[in-house]
Amino acid sequence: MQFSDIHIHAICGVDDGAKNEEDMFAIVDAAYADGTRLMCVTPHFNPGMFGEHSRRTKENYEILRAYVSEKYPDMELMLGNELRYASGCRNWIYDGVCNTMGGTKYILLEFSFTETSEKIIRGVESMFNSGFIPIIAHVERYSKLSIAQIRELREKGALMQVDSMSLLRDFGFKEWMRSKKLLAERLADFVSSDAHDTGSRPPELSPCYEYVKKKFGERYANAVFYENAYELFGSQKEREV
Repeated sequence: MQFSDIHIHAICGVDDGAKNEEDMFAIVDAAYADGTRLMCVTPHFNPGMFGEHSRRTKENYEILRAYVSEKYPDMELMLGNELRYASGCRNWIYDGVCNTMGGTKYILLEFSFTETSEKIIRGVESMFNSGFIPIIAHVERYSKLSIAQIRELREKGALMQVDSMSLLRDFGFKEWMRSKKLLAERLADFVSSDAHDTGSRPPELSPCYEYVKKKFGERYANAVFYENAYELFGSQKEREV
């Protein structure tokens, strides 16, 4: 089985993911060995939290793209960001310092895990009003956002991403239960690794895929682990951003 991973912190030296080129290459090596063939690297973006690293991100992405092109020619690689919502954050996208997902109209959007549901809903609506379609990162980890509210946001057009480690209980019992509920109700659009390294948060999707296939069926597992992302990005390799 091949996988798509649209939430992974492989770009080195810009956030709490890969620290250097060696780490960056190791994360991609591990992901490829596990079956990932489409990857959108998504470093955190919020200048107040991580600094304004857009230039360094693109420089290191080019290094990674050259590595992947030479070593894994059958892997599709593209660049995005995991945008931490803040007032006026749409201007970061307009100014070109925060990347949409592979140059599309989709943006991977995250919030504080303790954020109120009201602010999350306002943030999602703000992205819609700005011309972007939010993919809500690790939606199962926002405890104040109810399943009913998630369903309503999805009906309005937002997409939902679940972390594989939540489904394997690595992030706690509540996250595990919410993840299962989301998949049972077919509210998850993507399952991604959200990998930060090759140790405690590795880019491994195959164990989770087997779990989801067994619990929720092969057809749905194929959709959330590969097909939905492939349809979102298309098959153009090395998309320019």
